[in-house]
Amino acid sequence: MKEHHLKTPLTREEQLYSKSLKYGRQTLSHWIILRTLCDGKPRPILDFIRNIKISSAAMTGLVKTLERDGLIKQKRGVDRRQRLLSLTLKGERMMKDFFFEADELIFMNAWIKECDLSFASFAVATALEQVGTLRPIDIVERLSMRHSSITAMIDGLVEHGYASRHEPPNDRRIKEIALTEKGQKMLDEYNEFRNTETALPA
Repeated sequence: MKEHHLKTPLTREEQLYSKSLKYGRQTLSHWIILRTLCDGKPRPILDFIRNIKISSAAMTGLVKTLERDGLIKQKRGVDRRQRLLSLTLKGERMMKDFFFEADELIFMNAWIKECDLSFASFAVATALEQVGTLRPIDIVERLSMRHSSITAMIDGLVEHGYASRHEPPNDRRIKEIALTEKGQKMLDEYNEFRNTETALPA
């Protein structure tokens, strides 16, 4: 079978889904640290302990996680006992992406809830619209998902009538997923509404 799905660029919704996984790894406390550092000013670790109202041990764990992900860095202050935190270039890029895409993510999540779908299922629906048909393994590769979550995600699309399963005539051992008329209508309405929202004056 020709691996056309790998040559086809990810849809905008697939890209946002992949980024949402990255954003979702951060807890509220992580986000408070990252958001506070967005002004570019190095901040003492002690300030965060006071503002977030957490223990020194908990703060150490938060800092280690963000450092491991390459989002923040530490340096000594004027008082060499003081440790200052600031964003790395990777952290700055991630936060810029997040604020740029926040409105789009909020709108998309609202639409997905109306359709009673998961973010992943909706992203796959947009991929089906672009590619035509996909096998479960294709979806795993496009969205870097775990095999264990694929079946439930596809079941959601099929149960709501947005997609269907069928066996290709040349190999009845595999199943392919395709968008239904109802699924295409749902995406057409989404795109029309999104374009209308985008066109509204600020």
